[in-house]
Amino acid sequence: MKPIFHRSVLFRVVAIVLLVGLLMVGIIYSPFRPFQSLGPRVGISPEQDAVEVLAYWTPARMKNAEKVEASYSGRPEEPILTPGGDVYGYTALPVPYAADVKSRWVGILFFHRPSGAQPLDAHCSASIIDSASKSLIVTGAHCVMNAPKFPLTWDTQLMFVPAYNGAAKGAEQAPFGYWPIQRVFLPQEVADNPYSFWGAGSLDLAVARVYPQNNKALQEVVGGGFIPHFLTDDDTFNWVTLLGYPGPVQSGHGDGRQYMCYSRGGKSGLEGDKLSMPSCEPLGGNSGGPILLETAVGKDPEIIGTLTAPDGHNRLNKSVFTPLYNAAENSASAR
Repeated sequence: MKPIFHRSVLFRVVAIVLLVGLLMVGIIYSPFRPFQSLGPRVGISPEQDAVEVLAYWTPARMKNAEKVEASYSGRPEEPILTPGGDVYGYTALPVPYAADVKSRWVGILFFHRPSGAQPLDAHCSASIIDSASKSLIVTGAHCVMNAPKFPLTWDTQLMFVPAYNGAAKGAEQAPFGYWPIQRVFLPQEVADNPYSFWGAGSLDLAVARVYPQNNKALQEVVGGGFIPHFLTDDDTFNWVTLLGYPGPVQSGHGDGRQYMCYSRGGKSGLEGDKLSMPSCEPLGGNSGGPILLETAVGKDPEIIGTLTAPDGHNRLNKSVFTPLYNAAENSASAR
């Protein structure tokens, strides 16, 4: 009797062969350095040159990168809770940002994306996290690399500007200066498979270490950072706050200003492990921005997640975050 070879088996074999081929092409032909491995759970970027980064970001390039060319027709799923919020749920924060703890700990993350159909300058949002080195920020994994695409490549010219105000002039535009990123640290799962973070509720996360400026660390200049508040997949909240720099011109943003949005925090995603903010429409440029929880009256808010995608946002998971944090703290030994 002839063995029966089902077409489903054949399709699986072909799919595996194609996937392996794509991976090999990415490894062999990518003009950029591949991920380095730092321990079993962390992928690490190449080290940037601080002088080169600062020289790259001219005022004209920063102004151009404030805008995100994306069309958004969606609206929040639930009623807008933000006082004075626009149709997407956002309202511009009062200036000067340096006068408010939340605003001064949040900044714009400029980057150059050399890969893709056309190289571009763009931005995400990021925030300072409290650390012993006083030099760490947190953002989204998709803000520091061109994913999910093969071959996997890093974004370059990464620079963090806390309390950035694109509508201001002179020193008021960057009251705490410009901070080039030294290295970026990602979950190893994302390093191995750039598609992985779209499905999981805690993998779209990156911790970055910035270079010191004038012999001072970031937190020494800005004055503090958010304390991480870890979540389970089942945690929900009556009230959370999103901060960042939405960039779509089509939505009336893209002016380099900080915006905020209030929402309840629910569950979303295929597995129910993502954090939803149904009163805030996700907008490009706001990716990586902190989702904050007020834990007590008179106490600074804590970060519980980062903005990711329309189907839900990244929950701050201890098992994912801690290896990235530790690697970034000890990155001097990883050079």
